[in-house]
Amino acid sequence: MEVSEEEKVEEEVSDNDDEVESASDEEEDAEDSAAESTAVAGTPALEGESGSEAESDEEESESEVDSESEESEGESSAEESEVDEIEEARKRAYFAAPEEGPAVDMPESFTTMNLSRQIMKGLTKLGFAQPTPIQARTIPLALLGKDICGGAQTGSGKTAAFLVPILERLLYRPKNTAVTRVLILCPTRELAIQCHNVSTKLAGFTDISTCLCVGGLSLKQQESELKLRPDVVIATPGRLIDHLRNSQSFHLDQIEILVMDEADRMLDDGFEDELTEIIKACPQKRQTMLFSATMTDNVDKLIRLSLQKP
Repeated sequence: MEVSEEEKVEEEVSDNDDEVESASDEEEDAEDSAAESTAVAGTPALEGESGSEAESDEEESESEVDSESEESEGESSAEESEVDEIEEARKRAYFAAPEEGPAVDMPESFTTMNLSRQIMKGLTKLGFAQPTPIQARTIPLALLGKDICGGAQTGSGKTAAFLVPILERLLYRPKNTAVTRVLILCPTRELAIQCHNVSTKLAGFTDISTCLCVGGLSLKQQESELKLRPDVVIATPGRLIDHLRNSQSFHLDQIEILVMDEADRMLDDGFEDELTEIIKACPQKRQTMLFSATMTDNVDKLIRLSLQKP
């Protein structure tokens, strides 16, 4: 049987349509399977599982950081406590313990300090009625001959705090020979002059002599005064070193009381070498009083060099 050309064409077209439909069906199946896999991958259950794992990882990392910070804080606190213990041990080894020192009550007035009448007149002349805290703490211990390390700001009355016991003790000195027994060091000429003025007024009703050795004043006049062996010498470190090195008749062999006022300022001004030389020129058996507005490492070095169980 013969087939016409039109029938052949119709058969080819129908075959092509069948192929296109099958291809589209395959593509739809592929898309459906991909959508299903995507839906499966993005199901809430799986999302919850992955989120919980991330949260657990974050919690573990945070706990690790917290533990590390706690360990570092513990180490730093341990180091600080160790440093504090070392510092306390150093202080106990150097300074006199309160129970080892004499039991001294805090006096409320100068009349309860058993001071002589001459010194009380000097205090009245200066207008001192009640002792300041540094005076109440210093004077009773200084009268006993104890070494003292005092921290006090300028203007707190520390000049009288060391001058009152010094003058009181000098009233009972041997008077058969003139001897320089007290040396007071000040960082500047102005402070030395101020200290000299207070000393002169406090000792105004006594026979105690005082000499001022500072720069800017006549060197020859100071030399002549030092030859008379005054009881108290108030000086700046630089000028005192000049007299020690150039005046053959002046020495510190019989110093009984050494006072360093404003020691921190003397060290800041570069007088450490001069102070060391002066301290070595004084007898080891002496009373030493050191006052400073701030306690720095340099002052601590000076304390260890010059004081005994302060």
